[in-house]
Order: sequence, then C-alpha cells, then structure tokens
Amino acid sequence: MAEQQSLIWLGVQFLMLLLIPAGVICLQRVSTKVLVKRSFHLHAATGVIGTPLHELSHFIACVVFGMRVLKVKLYSPDPHTGLLGYVQFAYKPNSLVHMVGLLVQGIAPVVMGYSIISFLLPTTSSEIDLPFRSASTPYELGINAAWSVTVGAFVSGEWAGCVTGLLALVIGLHAVPSVSDLKLALRGGVCVLLVLTAFGLISQVEVPASVPAAPIFRLLQVKIFAWGCIGLDMATEAVTMICCIASLSTLLLQILPSVLVGVLGRIRRLSEPAGANMCGSVSSSTTFEPFRKSPPSPETIDGETGRVDPG
Repeated sequence: MAEQQSLIWLGVQFLMLLLIPAGVICLQRVSTKVLVKRSFHLHAATGVIGTPLHELSHFIACVVFGMRVLKVKLYSPDPHTGLLGYVQFAYKPNSLVHMVGLLVQGIAPVVMGYSIISFLLPTTSSEIDLPFRSASTPYELGINAAWSVTVGAFVSGEWAGCVTGLLALVIGLHAVPSVSDLKLALRGGVCVLLVLTAFGLISQVEVPASVPAAPIFRLLQVKIFAWGCIGLDMATEAVTMICCIASLSTLLLQILPSVLVGVLGRIRRLSEPAGANMCGSVSSSTTFEPFRKSPPSPETIDGETGRVDPG
C-alpha cells in the first residue's frame, strides 16, 4: 500500500513539473501582451544574458540527443513579434531517443538556469529568515533557495550580493520554458511517462523467492524506485526555484516598469496643451505586438521538406 501511494506521489510530481511552469508562462504571457509592449527595449535588455543561455540549453539538448539543428539565434530581439531568440531543429517521431530528447528540450532552460544560479553564482554571507525554517519537501526547498538567492542576496549589504541577485533575476526570468518548449515536453513526456509506468509496474512484480535471480531482481526494483524518487525530487526543487525567481522577475523587471512607463506617458499626455497632438503626427516609439504575426517558431519541423524527419 505504501509503495502504491509513493507511485501516485511520483505521478503527481511529474505532472506538477509541467503545470508549475505553465502557470508562470501564463503570467509572463499576460504581462508581455498587456504591459511589456510599452517597454520592449527594457524587456529585451533583461534577455541579454538569459536568452542566450535559454537557447544554448536547447542547442546542447539537440546535440546530446542527435536531433538535427536547422538554425540558431541565441539573441535576436524582434519588437514586432516579441521574439528574443530561437532554435530550429528536426526530430524523428518514431525514435525513442528523440522522444526523450523532446522532454529534455522542455526542461533544458530550467536545468541551465538552475545549474548556473545554484553552482556558479557566488553565495552571499547574509543570514535571513527563510519562508520555511525546516524545509523537507522539494517545493519548500525550492522556495527557500529562490528566496535566498534573490532577497537574501539583495539584503546582504554587499555590492556583490546585489549583482548576484540581479543576475539571478535576469537568468531566472528567461529560464522558464516557453509555450513551444512545453509542447515539446508534452510530446516527449507522454512517451517517457509510459516508460516510467512500465518501470513502476515492474517494481510491483512479486518474484518468488525460489527463483535464483529473485534477489537481483528485487534489488533492481528498489534501485529503480529510489532513482526515480531522487530524480523527481531534484527536478521538482529546481523547477520550483526557477519558477519562483521568474515570478518575482516578471513583477520587478516587466510589470512594474511597464506600469511606470504607462503612468509617465499618461502624465505627459495630460500635461500637454489641448490639441497639441491633433496634427496627424504619430509616435515614433516602437510598438511591441507579440501576436501580430507568427514568429520564426522554434519548430520541430524540418525546414527543408516541411515534414518531420522520416524514421
């Protein structure tokens, strides 16, 4: 009974790995569509570091899993589409390796962002009250890590801490998978979920003790279950940390600046003499219309034939 409950919990964690980023993406898309159009250049500036890392993670995933790269733009801001960069690649839909690669594609930005923030950015000496004093679950550990690397870095009183906190914000902002990333992850995730389900069923098989290989099979069952738990816990903590940082970054680096630009523009228009803008002139500022036309999609479609690579 306990093992069945554990398997259910593993399934819930696997679903949350997709649902948590989806929620943050919805927040970012709303802020981008409604507010960031007022300050696209600031939005693009936040991607100078984060966007190349995001796209580089996709490129590395393509190379590792043998998927053919068609085109790479690590950083190419387009104010008309909202696109900051992309990677086009092709994959074989009947290849199990490529299916696993699609799932990795979806979480690659999170892995890249988490690795850099957790292991490469210098830590500060600040001791702050964490949201969870005795964190035990991956979600609590992820929230504490996000709080420490951002709020903790800023209140450390060290200039290096402020730089570290700002880097964590701009990296975390662009480390969340995009909508197209999640679509790829879902395609590969279904296949991987079936494989995990098969392993889960294998772990429930009772082998009679009279079978010579019973001890080895049982040991393998325990190892598969333990590795699965450890892997999902690590992934859950990483996704939670990145999504918390990205949510804070969206508020501080996208929503608040956009609102400020809008308020200042409103004040400026109200302060102008009546009829000053009635001469048919138009604003020279760049308009950001992310849904006016389809951007060069980071497609899994073969750019030469218009079809996915045949198996």
